[in-house]
Amino acid sequence: MTIQKNILSVILTIIAVVLIGCGGNQVLLKPNYSKHEIVANKVKNANVRTTAVIDRRTVDKDVIGSARVGMLDKTVPYRTAVPVAAFVKRIFDSLLVADSSAAVIPVVAYIDTMEVKEGNELFAETGIFQAKVIFGVPVTRDSLLYITTRFDETISSALDITDRLEPLIYKGIVDCGRQFADKVRSMNVQWFNAPPDSASAIVARVQERSVPAQTIEAVVQKPAPKSYPDIGFMFSGGNKIQSGFRFSYNMYAQKDSSLTMPGFGYILEILSIDNADKEIKGTMVTFGGAFGVRFLMSDAPTSGFIGGTGSLVFGNESIDYGGSTKTSFFIGPIIRETIGVTFNKKAYLEFGLYEVKLFGSTMLPDDIGFTAGLAFGI
Repeated sequence: MTIQKNILSVILTIIAVVLIGCGGNQVLLKPNYSKHEIVANKVKNANVRTTAVIDRRTVDKDVIGSARVGMLDKTVPYRTAVPVAAFVKRIFDSLLVADSSAAVIPVVAYIDTMEVKEGNELFAETGIFQAKVIFGVPVTRDSLLYITTRFDETISSALDITDRLEPLIYKGIVDCGRQFADKVRSMNVQWFNAPPDSASAIVARVQERSVPAQTIEAVVQKPAPKSYPDIGFMFSGGNKIQSGFRFSYNMYAQKDSSLTMPGFGYILEILSIDNADKEIKGTMVTFGGAFGVRFLMSDAPTSGFIGGTGSLVFGNESIDYGGSTKTSFFIGPIIRETIGVTFNKKAYLEFGLYEVKLFGSTMLPDDIGFTAGLAFGI
């Protein structure tokens, strides 16, 4: 018995060491300045040159945030193989393309905020990158005008998010550079230009001065959510509903990099009812509006999803009792919970359950059952 306990103790210790140690003590980003995020967004004829990048953060200068690794989601530093300031400068050098022989606007960039981290949301992990970079642009030989750029984006995945943090970092730094270049071009200011060989020396005289609290904000255009309208058909069957046919028009939306698709729609349902408790058979037609949501499991073209809709329906029912006919108005919710798969948001296939509760209805006061359906993007 003692030997068995010792063996069990050793096994448990090994498992604990593996779980705690799995994933390493850091995540290391090795810069690649030929990344698609940079190459596809080059600003040609930018007429600016970033002569210096100053890291004003109060953290290790090669740490750009944190990540969660291993089976226990241990939080470790997310580092760059070179100082963050040098990393950012090389990206701006690759992004902002100037004529090598023409006079340029010498610029100094101050990293005020730059952090990547991981989080959690329903059914998914999230990756977050936030950046604030202030650019000092010379108006005269001895004075700078300051332009602030910002980036804040969250991505989601049902799988581990750590590998997707690197492209998000590149995207955020590139976005700040493009914001700055667009702002410089749009402003009616006579910027100070310098020959390429003297640009660095001119900026060196002013780059260490304090950045004023008031700066010009570059315009950050947040992409509007994309709309995904569809036409749907669902079949339902349960205890009292022998067969139900639901036709719908839906309008779902999705924000950039989000896996959540909220939406609304309009529905028409034709229900064949057999209420054995009340000995009533008949057909019910309902109309109404619906709100729904789809939680995608990934951002791949083909992805599973978890869905739900809530409909508020209404109508009139007439019941013939032989000698008399009773007509009544009904209203109530129909709730559906489904799982399914989407094919590039052009088609949706889903299965699940429904619950119905209609107030004022004798034919169908309540019911539960299964549902299945198809929807096609339009």
